[in-house]
Amino acid sequence: MHGGATWNSSCFNHDQLRDCANLLGKRVPVIILLMLDNPGALWGMVVIRLLFSQMTSIGTEVT
Repeated sequence: MHGGATWNSSCFNHDQLRDCANLLGKRVPVIILLMLDNPGALWGMVVIRLLFSQMTSIGTEVT
């Protein structure tokens, strides 16, 4: 979310970034509390997407 608001940013993106930070600031703590209160629940697979271009830019080899 934040990358799209800050890449080559102008002053017009600051409202979007602030709104996103406010949204995440209210939602993430609630989600964390729900997960802590329900340790036996199945929350699904963790998916971390890493683009090939990002991997090469940080020096990680792709096999």
